[in-house]
Amino acid sequence: LTVGQMASIVAFSILAFPGVNFRPDPVWFRRLFLYGIVLVPLAVSHWSMQGSARYMMNAMLEDPKYHIGLYTVGERISQIMLMFNLAFVLGWRRFAFSNIHHADGPRLLGHGATVFFCLASFAVLGLISLGDDLTRIMIREEYWQGIRVIPYLTIAGFLWGVTEVAAISLYKANKTYHLSGSYIAAAVVCVILNYILIRANGMLGAAQAWMCGEITKCALVLFFGYRYYPISFQYRRILQALAVYIPIGLVCVHALPQTTWGSVFAQ
Repeated sequence: LTVGQMASIVAFSILAFPGVNFRPDPVWFRRLFLYGIVLVPLAVSHWSMQGSARYMMNAMLEDPKYHIGLYTVGERISQIMLMFNLAFVLGWRRFAFSNIHHADGPRLLGHGATVFFCLASFAVLGLISLGDDLTRIMIREEYWQGIRVIPYLTIAGFLWGVTEVAAISLYKANKTYHLSGSYIAAAVVCVILNYILIRANGMLGAAQAWMCGEITKCALVLFFGYRYYPISFQYRRILQALAVYIPIGLVCVHALPQTTWGSVFAQ
């Protein structure tokens, strides 16, 4: 499969870029190699955040297959948030790199990032309020306990999207090592909290640890990104959105009866 994909890339590249010279340029190769090699720890750290929970649940919980199955059910529902993020991020990169060099770039990027934040946070509210109903409709009753991890994993997915949006500042400044460092710090926090919280809260602790890791990563990327290329977020609109969404989300999770009509009414 890998060989076939590589052959397809080569064939379609030749067709799509007939006038491009594919001879290697040592200067650009060295620049891009140094630019990209520091991102390798990023990928490893991201995998550690995603995969460590299952390994540690397998080692620390009684009947680990059952708890991992419940965790996976909630994870699948929350991945709707990741799909939303990915759809936006693919367009965001094109938009950001087209405008980042303009004098008005920080304002333009800030407007786009604020639109993403408001739309994505509304998607979080939708999944938190309706995720239990999706689970009951799609999954057998013995797995309904997986509903408990949906809010934490959905928020973690949302924060991943915010991190990807904010990371454009570090790409612009060629400071990708800060990006890798943020991912490594987040992975360390996630693994440590997995060890602590899985013992205390089971699979719910794994979801909480992942969310805390994403909070760490998002905070660090926003901090370093602001130092090198501050994006002009529209903070008033963001706060207005949060002021509306957070109370509704808390009501959906803690106050409403866990029925389809109760959650639909809240949404």
